[in-house]
Amino acid sequence: MSREVVRLLLPFAVPAPERRRKASREITLAAIFSITEAEREKGGGLILKRPPEEVLFISEVCYPFWMYPLGNRVLLFEGFGILRHKIPFDILPDTRVFQKEMETSSERLEMYLAFLNHNLNYFKGFLGSGKKQVEGLVADPNFIKDFVSYLESAKRVKDVIPDRVILAPRIDVDVIEETVKGIHEFMRTLEADMKSLRNIIRTLTNKTQKHINALKLGNERIKRRAEREIARVKKKLEKRITVLKRAYDEKVFKASRDAEQQIQRLREEKSNLEARKERLKAYLEQCRNEISNCKARKDDEGLEHWTTEYENSKKEVREIKKKVDELDAEIRRVEASRDREVSKLRTEYDAEISQGDAEVRRIEAIRDSEIKAKEETIKTLKDLTSKIVSQISGLIDSRRPRPADILEIGVPMIKRKLTMVYMPFFLVCYKRGSKRRYRVFPPSLMSSYGVAARFKGALGAQKVGMILRERSRPISTLINRFVDIVETEPLLERRIRSACVKSNILRMRRTRKMIIDGLSELFGEGWINEMELKTLNEELTRPRS
Repeated sequence: MSREVVRLLLPFAVPAPERRRKASREITLAAIFSITEAEREKGGGLILKRPPEEVLFISEVCYPFWMYPLGNRVLLFEGFGILRHKIPFDILPDTRVFQKEMETSSERLEMYLAFLNHNLNYFKGFLGSGKKQVEGLVADPNFIKDFVSYLESAKRVKDVIPDRVILAPRIDVDVIEETVKGIHEFMRTLEADMKSLRNIIRTLTNKTQKHINALKLGNERIKRRAEREIARVKKKLEKRITVLKRAYDEKVFKASRDAEQQIQRLREEKSNLEARKERLKAYLEQCRNEISNCKARKDDEGLEHWTTEYENSKKEVREIKKKVDELDAEIRRVEASRDREVSKLRTEYDAEISQGDAEVRRIEAIRDSEIKAKEETIKTLKDLTSKIVSQISGLIDSRRPRPADILEIGVPMIKRKLTMVYMPFFLVCYKRGSKRRYRVFPPSLMSSYGVAARFKGALGAQKVGMILRERSRPISTLINRFVDIVETEPLLERRIRSACVKSNILRMRRTRKMIIDGLSELFGEGWINEMELKTLNEELTRPRS
């Protein structure tokens, strides 16, 4: 089912701010004719006589624009796809890979911590950027501003507009609707990406909090368990507290402290090595990429460098793995040594007082160690999650474009119906033999013949060219680009030339009458003198082939 299309016609010329008279069609046609004649080459030459140019046609051509409603704005398309708007966008890291790994690694605390460490810089930045090209979309703010101002003087018309060449747009309704559909899909993709990032923040925060809650609950259980055990031991030792208790307490405490310090140092060294290993893995990936790039570029020197870096890094990874195994063995040895020492003291204590205070100390040490370990894990969870969430938030804040930014491209007005806007310009074709030359009159402002024009009276016949001045540089540029394209496409040029010959204002009786009346107005305003008026009238009434 075809959509209803509102059709609007813009005027070719409107009065300039300083002009008090109307820019009538009669004076407009007369001005175009006068300027055309003033710029027509009259021939001549001292040696090689050249025949004068003939005016093949002066025709008013209507360039098509589409106004497509979209929410509280209107997208503006020019009908031949000469303008192309490129929407730059940032490429996000693959959220699906991150989400899948997060789901599979979140149940066990150890795997979840490894996941966070491994993906600490996953969202550190964008993977790159791209551009989505929209054919025919007008996005230049200056063009849109001029067009909106121009639109104020538009009139609604029917399908047929007499005495003008109506250009059939290459970009039709189907193309525009497909384009708008593509823009909607692009916006939905952007929104889905943002939703996915926000969902990752929410899920990541919830999963981290779940593990934190479990760790805190575990600490409470550790405390309650330790309190029960200590109460039980103290009840048995109430009558056996002696000087030996303090002596053995000191031994147990020292043994536990030394072992914990040594284990902590070993664990820190192991953690540093593991962190170094993760960085080396990332660097190995970089080396592989660089090797591939060097091969593609045939960069032998670079290939040798990155191959050496790759082998050295692999060797270092193997050495780190070996060192980690040694540290694990050393930790186990220290733990075993600590346990033997505590066991020995406890045995001695038990042997002397049956049950000693060392048992209480042992319970307290275990309690404190377990609580401390869980608190450190909680801190690590919070820090890693905070860093990843901060990176994701940064991507959300800085990613371009936002869906709302795309909507801002359009014209700030509300229209409920699809609208075709015809923007007229005059196309002149000069002919000398088989050669043709085109001259374009873009939409114009009609000046007033005031002091400035009289001051330039010495220009003679050329002063009539001052009556029309460019209304909009962006619009004029588009019209001129269109005519350039016409001259490079023979089929299009032939079709437009044929239509323009039929609508030639010099051939139609009604428009010639309007030109005659307009020439009188030009004479009355002072743009042309009596001799010029006579010459132009004679040229206008000259028989034409």
